[in-house]
Amino acid sequence: MTGNERLYLEIRNFVKKDEVDNFDIDFFAKKHSYKSMFALINKYVVVKKIVNDFKDPNAKIVLAKIENKLLFNPKLLKEIKKCKTMSTHRSSNFLFKDSQYI
Repeated sequence: MTGNERLYLEIRNFVKKDEVDNFDIDFFAKKHSYKSMFALINKYVVVKKIVNDFKDPNAKIVLAKIENKLLFNPKLLKEIKKCKTMSTHRSSNFLFKDSQYI
């Protein structure tokens, strides 16, 4: 069982009875990314109110991972990864460039 399926089964318990059919249709209509899954959940329930009532701890972990992915901007993560490959100040000679004033 995938993480989204675990989360779906857990969230389905908190959806209003008259909206369960629409929730099922929306979930099975397409394969969900973390953004679309979070939007789907927020459409039917208030996440902050139900998180503490989860029975499946793995569903809670999946929801936490989705929320963590949404916190970071992908462009920022790309820049951070680029900075990790840069040399440190001690090992580089960036201060000793040729200058026209020497």
